[in-house]
Amino acid sequence: MPVVVQAQFLYTTAGGQITITEYIGAGGAASIPATINGLPVTRIGVNAFDYSSGLTSVTIPNSVTSIGDHAFYYCYRLTNVTIPNSVTSIGVWAFSGCTGLTSVTIGNSVNSIGYGAFDGCSGLTSVTIPNSVTRIGDHAFASCTRLTSVTIGNGVTSIGDSAFSRCSGLTSVTIGNSVTSIGRHAFDGCKSLDYIHFLGNAPAIEENAHQIGDNSLFNPHQTIIYFEPGTTGWTLMFGGRPTKMWIPLTPPSVANLDFKSGQFGFNVTGSSGLSFVVEAATNLVQPVWVPVITNTFVNGAASFSDPQWQNHRTRFYRITTP
Repeated sequence: MPVVVQAQFLYTTAGGQITITEYIGAGGAASIPATINGLPVTRIGVNAFDYSSGLTSVTIPNSVTSIGDHAFYYCYRLTNVTIPNSVTSIGVWAFSGCTGLTSVTIGNSVNSIGYGAFDGCSGLTSVTIPNSVTRIGDHAFASCTRLTSVTIGNGVTSIGDSAFSRCSGLTSVTIGNSVTSIGRHAFDGCKSLDYIHFLGNAPAIEENAHQIGDNSLFNPHQTIIYFEPGTTGWTLMFGGRPTKMWIPLTPPSVANLDFKSGQFGFNVTGSSGLSFVVEAATNLVQPVWVPVITNTFVNGAASFSDPQWQNHRTRFYRITTP
């Protein structure tokens, strides 16, 4: 198949479609054309931009449907990438070693993120994986050491082996409600991980998996596994980590200030299961807040009465949560 030169690119033609096979530009910003000679550019081929050390940004047109294996491998000056909605697959090691990459926008048609696709992208700070993605490949985001938060969409059913391993800066993960399996070492070495919030039922940890993380790199009580009310399969521990039901933090609010049984009181509403403290002070200029009662919302409501309300000429109240 003949290779043809067009501006900064080499390309091939097959089936009335164009594949970019090699970037031959000088670096800086590169813009991939949507069409060449009237034919759509639909694929960024294997190794097309690999080791393009001068490349700082790239514009991918909506005509592209797939990004091939190693397509941007070790483009270490590449700082940001927007993957359009037309793209359905991101290949093996596609952006691996792009250490300068700080942000990635993944289009909402991508259904698979390949093995090691963003491995070693140490500049990434956050990732949102859209609902269209069904699988996150092995090592997909491994060694993204500056990654602090991850949101995994509701379409994902499986998270591959070591998918987020060695993401040492990762503090929180939200996992969508369709995940049914998590691979070995998926969060191994995430030593700063405070919590993982699962939106669905408890997934299976693949056979012989090494739990959610490496115990030698975690404080044993640091990472908490949260699950949603009404979901199933959860026990006191998951992957060697303690579990807790996620309680949405609806701020407490007060209503119906009145006298009840000869005492001043009011009703309080908030998230069921959430504890709150009613504190009181006698002035607001230099207030000294003193706890009066600690209570927990049952069915989203609670009531408060102050047995000492007559002992003070003036009494102010506030509500705090522990």
